[in-house]
Amino acid sequence: MNKNYLLIAVLMSVGMMTSCSSSDTEENTPVGNPAVVSLELNGKAMTRSAASDGEATISGGQAAAFDASGAIVGTVQSFLTSTSTTPTVKTTTQATQVSVVANPGTTASLSFGSILNKGGLEAVKTDLASTTADVKQPKSQDPTKLPKYGNSSVDFSTNTSVDQPVDMYNLVGKIKLNPIVIDFGGTAYDGANFEPKEVFLYDANTTSTFGGIGSDPQSGENTIKTGDDYAVIDPNSFYYLSSGVISSTTGTYTFYTFPNTSTTNPTKIVIKGAFTPKDGLPVLVYYPIVINRFQTGTVIKKGGTQLDEADANDSKIVKSTSYDVTITIKGKGVDSPASNISPASATITMNVKDWTDYTQEVTVK
Repeated sequence: MNKNYLLIAVLMSVGMMTSCSSSDTEENTPVGNPAVVSLELNGKAMTRSAASDGEATISGGQAAAFDASGAIVGTVQSFLTSTSTTPTVKTTTQATQVSVVANPGTTASLSFGSILNKGGLEAVKTDLASTTADVKQPKSQDPTKLPKYGNSSVDFSTNTSVDQPVDMYNLVGKIKLNPIVIDFGGTAYDGANFEPKEVFLYDANTTSTFGGIGSDPQSGENTIKTGDDYAVIDPNSFYYLSSGVISSTTGTYTFYTFPNTSTTNPTKIVIKGAFTPKDGLPVLVYYPIVINRFQTGTVIKKGGTQLDEADANDSKIVKSTSYDVTITIKGKGVDSPASNISPASATITMNVKDWTDYTQEVTVK
């Protein structure tokens, strides 16, 4: 009799353990129905980058859905806008957000196969070289190839198929130098002359994660003084950050570069050329302009309002931001792009819309 009771107790115990195990398994099994997100890749709903010059172009990319913890729900899926104007992401109703990478570049495209979470997607790196057809050609960046990233929440509470606009942001900052103004009149250099020979970016970050962390700063300087003239050095892999050899002050130069938050090596746009004092001989000088640096003699306008002190982005390159620079030269430059000049005045106008437009006017004495 006691043996029978013991046997019954054992069987009941096993049954309870089986029941608990079954319950635990059911609770840990992902719950969700198949779902589809249709990405709106056309129009302003998709991008905050300016439409001018093709900068808003999205030719293709990668997209994935994630749950609230950031874990991937499904896989990273590629798309081409040439084959579909509304690419779709297949996932389940567990997904609460979707991330989109556009124009990822050749190096980044190799890294999406093993993504497990949103952080892993945002850690993928792309390179600035992918914005140009030939890195050894000056002014060769293509605005239609700018890498972009965006994330948006999704809601499957009423439907397992949703149309989802995603705000995309260019990973790059845009730096534009307007025609150079020379005005030595009324200064200690009255009668002097300056002839530009090259414009280039200095300490420009050439790699970035899709999370917006730039790295690998490089110089676009690619000319050398040979006697009384200037010539191109053997073109290197960063020649696209240069204007090449120039001789006129009337040109406009536009470059794209990744975010830079360094306080010791901020990104500069540099004007290089021959400075000739009155009755003197020409010497090589540089005018290195730190982008978005608030300093004596510099006026920065943001959204039409003049700043009276440095803001949180002082001397930084911010993604999806445009910096429009005009320089009036009234003094002699320095002997190295690594040096800093103290501008007598510099006016920067920043309008925070689409590209965050900066206009920077610098006067050097």
